[in-house]
Amino acid sequence: MAAALAQKGIDLDKLKHDMQMSDVDDFDFICHIAYDQKPLTRRERADGVRRRDFLNRYSGAAREVLETLLDSYMNLSIKNIEKIDVLRMKDFQKFGARRKNSSPRSAPRKHGSSKRRKSRRASPCRR
Repeated sequence: MAAALAQKGIDLDKLKHDMQMSDVDDFDFICHIAYDQKPLTRRERADGVRRRDFLNRYSGAAREVLETLLDSYMNLSIKNIEKIDVLRMKDFQKFGARRKNSSPRSAPRKHGSSKRRKSRRASPCRR
């Protein structure tokens, strides 16, 4: 998203800084500008995930990795955790090295999840 705006000459990070909203996720910032939605900080988003007990679906190392990713998102931004290089960060060293031939896998979907996703597409900024 930020890259597409940068191609048009819009520096999203500078805009967020100028508006004293550097701790707001890019998505929330754009929704705030475009639709006057109250933006959530990355910390508020991460806390929301924790309150909804999303991480309770996982245990052991999987849960620890997800918690570390959530903390990284909260402290750094989504840009820093979108790429596989995030696993090379210091916080992930305790989990060991990733095998060369392994690939990230997503959690299995529950039935009906596509309906929820479709309803969110219609109004992406609603919470």
